[in-house]
Amino acid sequence: MWIRIFGIIAALATASSSFARVIETPVSQIEIISPDNENRDPELGPRICLRFEMPNEVRGIEIGNARLEIRLRLQLESRDSLVNFEAFGLASDWRENQQWDDFGTPGGDLDSNYYSCATIKCGLDDMVSLDVTGLVQTWNMSDEANYGLILVPKTTDSNAFSRLDYTREQLRNLAVLKILIPGQDAE
Repeated sequence: MWIRIFGIIAALATASSSFARVIETPVSQIEIISPDNENRDPELGPRICLRFEMPNEVRGIEIGNARLEIRLRLQLESRDSLVNFEAFGLASDWRENQQWDDFGTPGGDLDSNYYSCATIKCGLDDMVSLDVTGLVQTWNMSDEANYGLILVPKTTDSNAFSRLDYTREQLRNLAVLKILIPGQDAE
Protein backbone atom coordinates (compact mmCIF):
# COMPACT_ATOMS: atom_id res chain seq x y z
CA MET A 1 0.00 0.00 0.00
CA TRP A 2 2.77 2.49 0.93
CA ILE A 3 4.55 1.69 -2.29
CA ARG A 4 1.44 2.68 -4.26
CA ILE A 5 1.07 5.94 -2.35
CA PHE A 6 4.74 6.85 -2.96
CA GLY A 7 4.31 5.86 -6.61
CA ILE A 8 1.29 8.14 -6.99
CA ILE A 9 3.08 11.03 -5.28
CA ALA A 10 6.13 10.57 -7.54
CA ALA A 11 3.93 10.43 -10.64
CA LEU A 12 2.12 13.64 -9.64
CA ALA A 13 5.41 15.44 -8.94
CA THR A 14 6.79 14.39 -12.33
CA ALA A 15 3.58 15.40 -14.15
CA SER A 16 3.39 18.82 -12.50
CA SER A 17 7.00 19.62 -13.44
CA SER A 18 6.25 18.90 -17.10
CA PHE A 19 3.81 21.80 -17.49
CA ALA A 20 4.89 25.27 -18.51
CA ARG A 21 4.30 28.00 -15.97
CA VAL A 22 4.29 31.77 -16.01
CA ILE A 23 5.96 33.76 -13.26
CA GLU A 24 4.83 37.36 -12.87
CA THR A 25 7.48 39.75 -11.60
CA PRO A 26 6.53 43.24 -10.38
CA VAL A 27 8.57 46.37 -11.08
CA SER A 28 11.35 46.88 -8.54
CA GLN A 29 12.42 50.31 -9.78
CA ILE A 30 10.69 52.81 -12.10
CA GLU A 31 11.14 56.39 -13.24
CA ILE A 32 9.60 58.66 -15.85
CA ILE A 33 12.20 60.92 -17.45
CA SER A 34 11.46 63.86 -19.75
CA PRO A 35 13.59 66.47 -21.48
CA ASP A 36 13.25 70.05 -20.34
CA ASN A 37 11.03 72.31 -22.43
CA GLU A 38 13.89 74.48 -23.73
CA ASN A 39 14.97 73.68 -27.29
CA ARG A 40 12.82 70.56 -27.25
CA ASP A 41 13.51 68.17 -30.12
CA PRO A 42 10.22 66.84 -31.60
CA GLU A 43 11.64 63.31 -31.43
CA LEU A 44 12.21 63.50 -27.66
CA GLY A 45 9.40 62.90 -25.21
CA PRO A 46 8.82 61.19 -21.88
CA ARG A 47 10.44 57.80 -21.35
CA ILE A 48 9.87 55.12 -18.75
CA CYS A 49 12.84 53.41 -17.08
CA LEU A 50 11.95 50.02 -15.55
CA ARG A 51 13.93 47.47 -13.58
CA PHE A 52 12.81 43.99 -12.52
CA GLU A 53 14.64 41.76 -10.07
CA MET A 54 14.96 38.23 -11.39
CA PRO A 55 12.92 35.87 -9.18
CA ASN A 56 14.90 33.14 -7.40
CA GLU A 57 12.77 30.39 -8.97
CA VAL A 58 14.04 31.28 -12.47
CA ARG A 59 17.70 31.88 -11.66
CA GLY A 60 19.88 29.84 -13.96
CA ILE A 61 17.07 27.91 -15.67
CA GLU A 62 15.77 28.14 -19.22
CA ILE A 63 13.34 30.94 -19.99
CA GLY A 64 11.01 30.18 -22.87
CA ASN A 65 9.58 33.66 -23.24
CA ALA A 66 9.47 36.96 -21.38
CA ARG A 67 7.01 39.77 -21.99
CA LEU A 68 6.82 43.23 -20.53
CA GLU A 69 3.17 44.14 -20.15
CA ILE A 70 2.07 47.61 -19.17
CA ARG A 71 -1.51 48.90 -19.23
CA LEU A 72 -1.67 52.45 -20.52
CA ARG A 73 -4.88 54.24 -21.42
CA LEU A 74 -3.55 56.92 -23.77
CA GLN A 75 -5.74 59.77 -24.93
CA LEU A 76 -6.52 59.95 -28.62
CA GLU A 77 -4.53 62.74 -30.21
CA SER A 78 -5.96 64.53 -33.22
CA ARG A 79 -2.90 64.14 -35.45
CA ASP A 80 -2.24 60.45 -34.91
CA SER A 81 -4.04 57.65 -33.15
CA LEU A 82 -1.16 55.14 -33.05
CA VAL A 83 1.75 55.15 -30.62
CA ASN A 84 4.85 53.03 -31.15
CA PHE A 85 6.63 51.84 -28.04
CA GLU A 86 10.31 51.06 -28.47
CA ALA A 87 12.12 49.21 -25.69
CA PHE A 88 15.88 49.23 -25.28
CA GLY A 89 18.04 47.66 -22.62
CA LEU A 90 19.78 50.22 -20.42
CA ALA A 91 23.57 50.17 -20.36
CA SER A 92 24.19 51.99 -17.09
CA ASP A 93 22.93 52.06 -13.54
CA TRP A 94 20.18 54.48 -12.54
CA ARG A 95 17.91 55.18 -9.60
CA GLU A 96 14.43 56.43 -8.93
CA ASN A 97 14.33 60.25 -9.11
CA GLN A 98 16.82 60.07 -12.00
CA GLN A 99 16.49 62.99 -14.41
CA TRP A 100 16.88 63.17 -18.20
CA ASP A 101 20.34 64.76 -17.96
CA ASP A 102 21.59 62.47 -15.16
CA PHE A 103 22.52 59.77 -17.69
CA GLY A 104 25.87 59.83 -19.52
CA THR A 105 23.78 60.27 -22.67
CA PRO A 106 20.81 62.53 -21.88
CA GLY A 107 17.58 60.54 -22.13
CA GLY A 108 19.18 57.22 -21.18
CA ASP A 109 22.27 55.15 -21.92
CA LEU A 110 20.68 52.76 -24.41
CA ASP A 111 22.10 49.30 -25.05
CA SER A 112 22.02 49.02 -28.83
CA ASN A 113 22.27 45.21 -28.60
CA TYR A 114 18.66 44.95 -27.47
CA TYR A 115 15.52 46.38 -29.11
CA SER A 116 11.81 45.49 -29.14
CA CYS A 117 8.71 47.38 -30.26
CA ALA A 118 4.92 47.36 -30.09
CA THR A 119 2.15 49.66 -31.36
CA ILE A 120 -1.14 50.54 -29.71
CA LYS A 121 -4.16 52.51 -30.87
CA CYS A 122 -4.90 55.40 -28.52
CA GLY A 123 -8.29 55.39 -26.88
CA LEU A 124 -8.90 51.76 -27.90
CA ASP A 125 -5.99 49.52 -26.88
CA ASP A 126 -4.56 49.74 -23.42
CA MET A 127 -2.07 46.86 -23.24
CA VAL A 128 1.47 47.45 -24.41
CA SER A 129 3.09 44.01 -24.70
CA LEU A 130 6.75 43.74 -25.67
CA ASP A 131 8.84 40.63 -26.19
CA VAL A 132 11.87 41.06 -23.94
CA THR A 133 12.98 37.42 -23.96
CA GLY A 134 16.56 38.00 -25.10
CA LEU A 135 17.20 40.68 -22.50
CA VAL A 136 15.69 38.67 -19.64
CA GLN A 137 17.66 35.56 -20.67
CA THR A 138 20.84 37.65 -20.51
CA TRP A 139 19.98 38.91 -17.03
CA ASN A 140 19.14 35.40 -15.90
CA MET A 141 22.00 33.36 -17.35
CA SER A 142 24.99 35.67 -17.02
CA ASP A 143 26.79 37.83 -14.54
CA GLU A 144 26.05 40.94 -16.60
CA ALA A 145 24.42 43.71 -14.62
CA ASN A 146 20.66 44.10 -14.86
CA TYR A 147 20.18 47.80 -15.54
CA GLY A 148 16.61 47.29 -16.69
CA LEU A 149 15.06 48.74 -19.79
CA ILE A 150 13.64 51.95 -21.14
CA LEU A 151 10.36 52.47 -22.99
CA VAL A 152 10.34 55.22 -25.60
CA PRO A 153 6.84 56.14 -26.84
CA LYS A 154 6.59 57.80 -30.27
CA THR A 155 3.70 58.63 -32.55
CA THR A 156 3.78 56.90 -35.92
CA ASP A 157 5.03 60.06 -37.65
CA SER A 158 8.30 59.64 -35.66
CA ASN A 159 7.54 62.48 -33.29
CA ALA A 160 7.70 61.84 -29.59
CA PHE A 161 4.52 61.10 -27.74
CA SER A 162 3.97 64.37 -25.92
CA ARG A 163 2.88 63.30 -22.43
CA LEU A 164 2.19 60.43 -20.09
CA ASP A 165 -0.62 61.16 -17.65
CA TYR A 166 0.67 58.75 -15.02
CA THR A 167 2.76 59.09 -11.91
CA ARG A 168 5.63 56.75 -11.12
CA GLU A 169 3.54 54.92 -8.51
CA GLN A 170 0.61 54.48 -10.88
CA LEU A 171 2.92 52.99 -13.52
CA ARG A 172 4.51 50.71 -10.93
CA ASN A 173 1.12 49.05 -10.49
CA LEU A 174 0.41 48.87 -14.23
CA ALA A 175 3.59 47.08 -15.36
CA VAL A 176 4.58 43.44 -14.95
CA LEU A 177 7.23 41.14 -16.40
CA LYS A 178 5.76 37.75 -17.35
CA ILE A 179 8.33 34.97 -17.61
CA LEU A 180 7.38 31.65 -19.19
CA ILE A 181 9.30 28.65 -17.87
CA PRO A 182 8.80 25.90 -20.43
CA GLY A 183 7.77 22.40 -19.50
CA GLN A 184 7.67 19.35 -21.68
CA ASP A 185 4.25 20.42 -22.99
CA ALA A 186 5.60 23.81 -24.14
CA GLU A 187 7.87 22.36 -26.79
